[in-house]
Amino acid sequence: MNDGGPAFPVNLRMLEGGLSGMTMRQWYKGQAMQGLAANTILTAIMSSEHVTAEEGQGFITVEEVQGFITFLASGLADKAVAEDAEHAAGGTP
Repeated sequence: MNDGGPAFPVNLRMLEGGLSGMTMRQWYKGQAMQGLAANTILTAIMSSEHVTAEEGQGFITVEEVQGFITFLASGLADKAVAEDAEHAAGGTP
């Protein structure tokens, strides 16, 4: 999987030591998660009485909402990395 390379500048000494820092995919995913977590609908669902801590009650759990946010953020990050690669290859931005 293309992770987009390092999100922040790294020097040769860091790379030689096995440190490359955060990838662009990780950075994009973090940014997407912040935006999704700020979404009033998702935060209302997470604070609603309809969200329970127990499985099998016909409601969604907080863990399921968190998993959904993570799933969406991962997809957005993958799309951003793919668009960066396309742009670098001379495609459309």
